[in-house]
Formats: sequence, C-alpha cells, structure tokens
Amino acid sequence: MVERRKDPRVPLDCPVFATIRMVDGAEVYCLLRDVSLKGAQVALPPGERNVRVREGDVLTIVDPPVQLDGVITNAHAVVAWVGEESFGVCFRNGMDIDQRLLEKLLADSCI
Repeated sequence: MVERRKDPRVPLDCPVFATIRMVDGAEVYCLLRDVSLKGAQVALPPGERNVRVREGDVLTIVDPPVQLDGVITNAHAVVAWVGEESFGVCFRNGMDIDQRLLEKLLADSCI
C-alpha cells in the first residue's frame, strides 16, 4: 500500500474511544487506533462487526474522547479505506490545532 498521508499518525498507547454516527444514523462506540490532524484509524468493537462501512461514507464524530472534545466534536469524516477489522477516515476540515498540541492531548488521554 502506498503511503499518502501528509500528517504523521499519533499512535495511541491505551484504549481511546469515540461515538460515531454512521451513514444510516446508528451511533456506534468505536476504538480509535491512531489519529492525525487530518484523520484517524477506527476499529469497531467485537460486538459491532456487522456494521457496514463503505469507502466514501460520510460519518460524524458525535462523542470524541474527552481530550479532543471541541476539537473533533461533530466533525464530519469521509471513509477513505476499509479493512477487515478497522477503517480509516479523513476529517473534512482537519483539526484546528497543531501537531504538538495533538500529541500532548492524546498523550494525556493515556495517563
């Protein structure tokens, strides 16, 4: 796979969860595996494997981790790729913070 990401990922050293509103309106509690200023890798919990996600779907992050509340709350994200156990999203408007602050906010989530 060719790496097309412009912003570095921030891997998460602990479980960080968000509630995402799917294209059909269902709200699903998901695990964020890593985050960048422009997107995230999202994993569905084991009980939610039947949720269908397709490339191009527009999702909404309705309840982000508390450290990113207000940064990506109600952010619209487009599904960029779908794997067996996870999928990637691109935030439509990115985040209005810099890389250093993103890394600090996410590091604080694992304390």
